[in-house]
Amino acid sequence: MIRYFTVSLFLLGLLLFFISPIHAQNTSFVKVDDHARNTPTEFTSNTSLLANYLTSPFHTEIEKARAIFTWITDNIAYDSSSFFAGRIQPSDPKITLNQRKATCGGYSALFYELAGLAGLEAVIIRGHSKGYGFDQMTDSFTSNHEWNAVKIDGYWKLLDTTWGAGAISHEDGTFIKRFEDFFFLTNPQHLIHTHFPEDSSWQLLHPPVSLDHYKQLVNVKPGFFAHQLTLESHKNAIIDLTYESSISLGVPENQVLTARLSRGGSELPINQVLVQHIGNRAVIELNPPQRGSYELEIFAKQSNREGAFSKVLSYTIKNNRETADSGFPETFGRFLMQRGNVETPITYVVPAGEEILFSLRIPGAKSVSVVNGDTWTDLTKNGDHFSGIVHTKPGLIQVAGSFENDDKYSVLLEYQAR
Repeated sequence: MIRYFTVSLFLLGLLLFFISPIHAQNTSFVKVDDHARNTPTEFTSNTSLLANYLTSPFHTEIEKARAIFTWITDNIAYDSSSFFAGRIQPSDPKITLNQRKATCGGYSALFYELAGLAGLEAVIIRGHSKGYGFDQMTDSFTSNHEWNAVKIDGYWKLLDTTWGAGAISHEDGTFIKRFEDFFFLTNPQHLIHTHFPEDSSWQLLHPPVSLDHYKQLVNVKPGFFAHQLTLESHKNAIIDLTYESSISLGVPENQVLTARLSRGGSELPINQVLVQHIGNRAVIELNPPQRGSYELEIFAKQSNREGAFSKVLSYTIKNNRETADSGFPETFGRFLMQRGNVETPITYVVPAGEEILFSLRIPGAKSVSVVNGDTWTDLTKNGDHFSGIVHTKPGLIQVAGSFENDDKYSVLLEYQAR
């Protein structure tokens, strides 16, 4: 039987006192993780054997909690078929251990039991989470999730083995196994963006966040904190777009952002969004084509590393403006990776047969040229800034740049002259 932990006001004061500023992301668990992931099958027949095997080599409470967290996230798959069918299995650790699949109640109950058998004090927390299928506009914000807290060296810490194990695919509804270290002993100030406990004391925040405040918080992903991003202009999840169309985020200069706008699950043309990097921030301009609600998803990666962008946050955009114009110039990967910034022209369609000023900043570029038909116009370089007058002809206009150790030109921007 699952027991839920409650605290009196007196204990709440003690609870808030025992919140450590140190979080798991500062610690290496290579040895612990390796031990947990290589657990022999003969030690997994019951919870007593498993708890003893996982934790007996370790002496610290944080290592024991980590071994249990890692084994569960590595061996228990999310039961997405039961979730979608509405047939949630009982939260019995023995059933979870035997079937090797569960929904959130099974994950949290198994951690609770294993932790107790290992001599750790743990609790199960019930509340709301902004998980699969969450819709900022329609969600009821009633309890729909369970996670845990565990006491480490006298301090209560938060963790979520369900979210630490992976996620449900938005494409086909299957479970995608993906270990997420972020959800082991998560900073309470970070977890509150997506987890709201029924008992506010388990926020581990002082003062606690209200439900109304939680509803308004932007739905951020672990990568938001890993990339050291900050919200500058818009801190609420819903943006009413009437006049101002710029969103500003703090972004370290070794990180780069991109974004996409969608409506009803369908992605809009990329030139409806313009991402520009200026020093240690990124400015995202929006140009929804008509009135209505949209989703803005923002992605990040390190600018000096290969690999895909990861989603870091999303906004709900309520566009109250009249039909928009043709949008922004179309940007390409090299423009983003160089953290470029275009000053003018800022619209996708430019007048043909006129003299147009092109002005932009492309860090690291040796030269930048505007290509219109068979005419190349080299822009004047001044540090990272490039500018010049171009007499436009009807048709496609491309802005291309060359960089050190690369003899080829890379397309940075595209326009249409009409």
